[in-house]
Amino acid sequence: MLTTILSSFWRNLRRHRLDAILTVAGLSLGIATFLTLGLVARYEYRFNAWIPGAQSVYRIDEIYDLPGLPRLEVAGSTFAIEPYLRQEVPQIGASVRIDPHSVSFRHGETTGTETLDYVDPTFFDVLRLPLIRGKAEQALQEPDGIVLSDTLARKYFGRTDIIGARLTIQNDRHKQDYVVSGVLAPQPANTTQPIDAMTRLPGAALSDPAFSQWGAGSGSIYIRIDNPDDAATVRNALDEVEHRHVTMGRNDADRTDALRALHFTIVPLLETHFYDAHILGDDTATDRRVIDSLFIVGVLALVAAAINYVNLATARALLRAREVAMRKVLGAPKGMLVAQFLGEATMLALGAGIAGLALTELAAPVVNALGGWQVSIDYAFLLPVLLAVVLAIGLGAGAYPAFVLASFRPAIVLASMKIPSGGRMGARVRAALVGVQFAFAVGLAICTLVVDMQARHLRTADRGFGRDGLVEITTPLDPSPDGRQRILRDALRSVPGVTAVTMANSAPGHVRIIDEPAWRPGTIGQRSNAGFIAVGPDFFRTLDIVPLAGRVFDDAHGDDDTKAAELSGHGTIIIDTVAMRIFGWSSPREAVGQTLVYRADSNQRAITATIAGVVAPVRFQSMRDAQGPQIFRYYREPMPYGRSIVRFAHSDPKIIMARLAEKWRTIFPEIAFSAQTVDDALAQYYRPDQQRGQLFTLGAAVALAVACLGLYGLAAFNTERRMHEVGIRKTLGATSGQVMRLMLAHFLRPVMLANLVAWPVAWACMQSWLAGFESRVTLSPLYFLGVTACALVLCGVTVFSRTIALARAEPARALRTG
Repeated sequence: MLTTILSSFWRNLRRHRLDAILTVAGLSLGIATFLTLGLVARYEYRFNAWIPGAQSVYRIDEIYDLPGLPRLEVAGSTFAIEPYLRQEVPQIGASVRIDPHSVSFRHGETTGTETLDYVDPTFFDVLRLPLIRGKAEQALQEPDGIVLSDTLARKYFGRTDIIGARLTIQNDRHKQDYVVSGVLAPQPANTTQPIDAMTRLPGAALSDPAFSQWGAGSGSIYIRIDNPDDAATVRNALDEVEHRHVTMGRNDADRTDALRALHFTIVPLLETHFYDAHILGDDTATDRRVIDSLFIVGVLALVAAAINYVNLATARALLRAREVAMRKVLGAPKGMLVAQFLGEATMLALGAGIAGLALTELAAPVVNALGGWQVSIDYAFLLPVLLAVVLAIGLGAGAYPAFVLASFRPAIVLASMKIPSGGRMGARVRAALVGVQFAFAVGLAICTLVVDMQARHLRTADRGFGRDGLVEITTPLDPSPDGRQRILRDALRSVPGVTAVTMANSAPGHVRIIDEPAWRPGTIGQRSNAGFIAVGPDFFRTLDIVPLAGRVFDDAHGDDDTKAAELSGHGTIIIDTVAMRIFGWSSPREAVGQTLVYRADSNQRAITATIAGVVAPVRFQSMRDAQGPQIFRYYREPMPYGRSIVRFAHSDPKIIMARLAEKWRTIFPEIAFSAQTVDDALAQYYRPDQQRGQLFTLGAAVALAVACLGLYGLAAFNTERRMHEVGIRKTLGATSGQVMRLMLAHFLRPVMLANLVAWPVAWACMQSWLAGFESRVTLSPLYFLGVTACALVLCGVTVFSRTIALARAEPARALRTG
């Protein structure tokens, strides 16, 4: 039996080479798409799964229910709650605080800016990251011990066997030598919170307000809950702990507001990657729906390829009708014929599977580059999946054509002078299968176009400030007592090509907005929270922000300076139009000159602030979520948590960066220069959608290619089957153009009908997806019409290329051939 299958397979492969090439090409594309996107989905769903004991680790998140603002959850928590958790919630096995800082590293001549995490010595009791050098129980015992990732170990020392080596770290004005006490094993890219370097929290830091002030954005707290059944108990206990210990503000009213506004929850570490896509704090997280959609695209691409195979195999089966009839006359039973054709189908699917695996190998680096992943080819996972796919296609998709072939009646087939057509029902089945293929391809292409347009919109949308020619520089955290921040600001202005310099505590892509209550005088019971942004001299000019009404800050108005306002109780602010509407003014002109009241940072004294100007909303962060009201406060002198922002003109950004770095080294020689353009800083907000849109584009291209391959194969079959019909039509006077239009109408009809299915499905999917963006494109009918027009042109070219010879054939030759 096996010999019969092999010989028959090889004979028909040589006789119908075009059909075999089209079938293998379509199947291999579908299999490669399915395997590649399956690897992507597996990569995303396995975030943090490599960490030993990850199923017992949870992160504590803060939730804010602030008046006038939507409910906000933050991927992180105030450290104030952590000491009480260890004392009062016995279900927690261990906890650790992680406080990240951007610092300068130096070893010999090698310097750089890295992220150093200050952690509790209990870190390895919670997050059991493996070490390749050192011991976890000893790595964080000494105050000057530091644990490095293998990447940083190689960067600064060139090797990983560096236990006991020394490294100098500059954190603002504090310089300290650390001793390497451990080197972490390589951390996979699918890690929510990778560790570059960590050391013990210094004792002095524990007295910092960030560690004791409720509601302060501190960092991350991770806890270990050994019994999964205790997770709900711990979640309920968090608010109880807060109610017993919260202290915020100077009076009972402030404490009541804090208890009403501030809440806590826990998130399993294994769920943070998808969970964080819907909260504030992790812009690298992924919406689960996007990954599920990518996997569904892979599955549908495989289904489309299988449908393509069924269509082509059925058409090829009709060409083998006389062979089957003769074998039945000679005594071949139906079961043997079915087994033979299923065997041939499985062998063809196996060849396509091998080709698909090779294409997956080639596609993986491209997909990694497009999506920012590090997907690897895992044969232990891929080979069983591939075997299952091959068997499913061979036995499943091959079943219909096998039974069609085996069901032919020898007498009818041998008595006929024409190639069997499979009847009207067979023609309808093939047309329906073509329609299904194109419905999927057109729907996916529409979705891809919308995703691309939305990513372009996020990249180019007006953010309320001029983005071209802006550079951000990470500046030391605290104002220098020797005035080096002021010296830096003046020095940067002198750089050739620089037109303006300012400083602010928030900048594009780096947001540190402080949410505080504000209210109109006499309406303290109607307070609304607003985001306060601290800005320095020339902020609005540097960012090219023009007020809609009023003026911007300047040193000529003494009340503009917030430090002076905190002493006198009277100051000046600038608000955006969102705040204008929330506080009850209908136009910028009406708001200018009005007053708002807020509390000072330094002494909580109430400050009555006059509104000097109103500006359009300034978007420093993602445009996915709605933005609350913003209030700008002016600081004449250098400020803590400031970032320098430089505007340049008529210069290459790389040249400007080099000049800025050179000037930086003259003022902060001990701190590594760290800067980026604003476009690069903002890219984190739109690049994931852009990259995934490119993957959808590849999926749509594969779907259309597979559909066109099937259409081409069917056109080839119909060309042979309808030769006699065309000869008669041309004998009766039909022109080549009329024949061509007839053929095109026959093939394009199921494609047109496919749009009736694709359009509403694509519209519903994109409406749901776009609803997740506060700023989004309009779902225009032009997207649907444009994709449909392109699909029809592509189909027309495909059919035309195969049937033009038939339309031009001479009647006599067509009749002889038919």
